[in-house]
Amino acid sequence: MCIRDRVDSKTACHALTPGLDLNVDTAGIQTGRNVTHVDIQTVFYRSEPPLVSPERSRVLVAAIPAGGNNGCDWFSSAAKNCSEQLGLLEMAGEKHADVAVLPEEFLWDPATPLPDGCDLSDGGRNCTIVTGLGAIAKKYSMYVVFGMRAPAPADDPYPADSSHGDRKLGYNTVVIIGRDGEMVGYYRKSWPCCPGPDGSSMDDGYPSRELVKTFDLDFGRVGVQTCFDMNFDDTWHQLYAANVDMVFWPSAYGGGMPMRAYAQLYHYAIVPAGWGDITDMTGQVPGSTTQEADGIFTATIDLDATLFHVNFNNFSQLLADYQGQIETVGLAGYCSTPGNCSATADLLQESGFVMLARTDKGYENGVSVRTLKDRYNLTDLRTYQHQSRHAINMQRMTATPNVRPWPYPRNGQPYHNGTREVADSQGASAQEPDLRQAVGTGQTSGQPERRELVPVKGFVKAQGTRGWWGVTDQSRGS
Repeated sequence: MCIRDRVDSKTACHALTPGLDLNVDTAGIQTGRNVTHVDIQTVFYRSEPPLVSPERSRVLVAAIPAGGNNGCDWFSSAAKNCSEQLGLLEMAGEKHADVAVLPEEFLWDPATPLPDGCDLSDGGRNCTIVTGLGAIAKKYSMYVVFGMRAPAPADDPYPADSSHGDRKLGYNTVVIIGRDGEMVGYYRKSWPCCPGPDGSSMDDGYPSRELVKTFDLDFGRVGVQTCFDMNFDDTWHQLYAANVDMVFWPSAYGGGMPMRAYAQLYHYAIVPAGWGDITDMTGQVPGSTTQEADGIFTATIDLDATLFHVNFNNFSQLLADYQGQIETVGLAGYCSTPGNCSATADLLQESGFVMLARTDKGYENGVSVRTLKDRYNLTDLRTYQHQSRHAINMQRMTATPNVRPWPYPRNGQPYHNGTREVADSQGASAQEPDLRQAVGTGQTSGQPERRELVPVKGFVKAQGTRGWWGVTDQSRGS
């Protein structure tokens, strides 16, 4: 960890130890009198998720916030609130939803620990809530996302808590069940609610030591956050770094401003089982959003829609070749009205962004912006941001006069693919081309990643978390 002194402008790098007093001399360097703590976090920036079928990437989502603060006591004879929520889940299936998101702690009885099988160590096969909801998921070929207080597994490092009857709190957990009824995976809440000024906490489970997870479903890459996680941009940024398309957010409240901001800032859709205001990557509630009944909202989100930066991209040829099938999307803002600002433009234009989306005709013809952007040498916005962060931080760290030693593979392609060498300590390898595109020319000095969809007869659903089987990456010979 490197800490820069505010007074002497010196930098000290050292290992931080528990209980470190940051107001005293640290490795011989004063850290400053106003430092309260230091956060240490490693963020991994991942390549794009696998391409999915153009048919599958238009997703019907269902948010079911009903009963979110009361829970469903699945294991009691009364089955409190379960009938309402399960009825809405069945309704989502009947509406042909691709995924239905149930509330945070949909299953919760704090007085009675759940059966050991519900610690999910065996994939939930011995937890009847997983198998029960799995039967509904399989019936409708629909992903189901739900929250529960999962018990801590036997090898869990957290000890029992004397302030809670010498029992382990377990984890506020969200489970994803696949279309086949089997558990895809789980996420444990990173930021349990809600530490008080005196350090006390509500009984919201232990903070996850696994932190952020992602799952490649058959319509795209998804992540999960839960309720109080909304207050911490760290984990939302990690999902952006992992290139997720959609975030599921079961919650006990609405989300509001941060939810809209994360969607806009990190360019992914958010499906909240809080108040049900499904949000697309522009931070807007889609026009297709419908309240199907009290406690259930649906919306169609096309995950093939793609944001680009205006830098180093030329869209004219693609738009000409796919006229009527791909279009630019506008988003009205304050500066859209002449006279309000020094220039007149919509919100995307003011941001320096361009959003390309397929029309209904393009969807019917199997057109995919995400496939075509590679063919037309276009770099999507997140990849451009990731490459810029990488190059500038490397320049800063090494005090190099320019960023040419660190070209970033276009559209998230990893370095080690058998066709490029990574730059050595002396500079860029001769085999590693500069992949930054000249402005407006439609030319690039390096070949973009080639990923094609293999034509298939009929529609084939992907299995589990392995993505769309009709994708092959020709650059890797697969």
